[in-house]
Amino acid sequence: MLRSKGKEAREHDLVLRRLVRHSGLPGVDWLNKGTSPAQLRVARLIELLKTAEEQQRTYLTAAEFSPEREAAESRYRAAEDEANEILARYRGSQRVLFYGTPTVAFWVTDWNRVLKDESYGAEIGLISHALSLLPRGLINRLRKCRECGKWFYAKTDHNTSCSDNCRNKYASHADEFKRKRAAYQREYRARQREREKRSWKLLEQDKTGKGRKTQ
Repeated sequence: MLRSKGKEAREHDLVLRRLVRHSGLPGVDWLNKGTSPAQLRVARLIELLKTAEEQQRTYLTAAEFSPEREAAESRYRAAEDEANEILARYRGSQRVLFYGTPTVAFWVTDWNRVLKDESYGAEIGLISHALSLLPRGLINRLRKCRECGKWFYAKTDHNTSCSDNCRNKYASHADEFKRKRAAYQREYRARQREREKRSWKLLEQDKTGKGRKTQ
């Protein structure tokens, strides 16, 4: 019996919530600590995986032979190729394949270096985790906080902030923007009404001759 996509997503969410709760997300703290070539490379890899997954979904749902389908295929193939170029930098044989359900093949690395180098271990841990999320359709859960810009793992699909503090800050910005926008709209409408009044007044003066100069 086939399970619904909704049920599968809930099961995946449960597994990943337990993973985050008990062991944390490997490498996210490392990714937020700086902008070294390794950190930029991993951040780029995650973005490429997200792009490839999103564009492949568009490709699979678009009408056959449509321009949208062709464009989506081109984009996800390009992202796939660049992602594999990044993975090829690591010792071993790694390749991510987007065909139907995204799969990861031959993830092997230098485990001796992982054990000796904490930074490299965090780097490999995050890459491994990102690749494990890909077949589940959850790579998009690795995202940047819309307030502070830090990477985090979203425990729910609608979560866009890394913490309660950032969520509250973002909400306050949004509320302030709304207030400023409403005040601007009130002032704009008041000025518009005043201009309309002056225009009608001039028009009436012109009709009655009161506003004309005498010869």
